[in-house]
Amino acid sequence: MPAHYSLPVIHPPFELLKRSAPILHFIAASVILINGLHHFNIHHASKIICYCQLLIAADVYLLFFL
Repeated sequence: MPAHYSLPVIHPPFELLKRSAPILHFIAASVILINGLHHFNIHHASKIICYCQLLIAADVYLLFFL
């Protein structure tokens, strides 16, 4: 339980990171999705890795949109 005389500490770089989190999640999901689709087009690549990357990209997109 915080004391009555404590003040919240606001760190400017951390606040900037919190404000830019949605666009960073969108960029990360897009890069993962592109990499997954690239693995899907390679004939000798493992399909498990492709599907896992597509699943992770979908999960991060859900985090972005919700």
